[in-house]
Amino acid sequence: MDWYEWHKGYEESTALIQRLEKVREHITGALDGMAPGAIQILSICAGDGRDLISAIREHPRHCDVTATLLELDPRLVAQGRLLARTAGVQQQVQFAHGDATRSDAYEDSVPCQLILACGVLGNIAPETTASFIALASAACAHGGTFIWTRLLSANNGAAHTSKRLNF
Repeated sequence: MDWYEWHKGYEESTALIQRLEKVREHITGALDGMAPGAIQILSICAGDGRDLISAIREHPRHCDVTATLLELDPRLVAQGRLLARTAGVQQQVQFAHGDATRSDAYEDSVPCQLILACGVLGNIAPETTASFIALASAACAHGGTFIWTRLLSANNGAAHTSKRLNF
């Protein structure tokens, strides 16, 4: 799968646009509910980070954020860095070019108050979902939040679901 090409779907796919908006709402809601102080965020398979960058750009807590966005495709990393600079959040948002399946990719990124795994669950075996969520909860700081999305195959890929879990 060419994920760089796949991300171009956000420009024309109603389902992806709606998913992006719902994820932004979840991120904003999570930030609104967090205790004062630093907010560590980790985005797994972050793509170009448009979900997080657009959510924090004008959020009152954006200066509290330190985010690591982990992405394997170097084109998406470059595009994300440009998006962060354009949005003026390049100090808060750092892209890490790396493989999300390697445990060493998470050094210095956990525990965190917010974990994003948008699109990840649709690319792992369904029977591993519970284990993945358990690992995410272990990576969250006390009171942290885990936001995920999954493509609903029952709708031939036409609909997405998202969930926000608080730990």
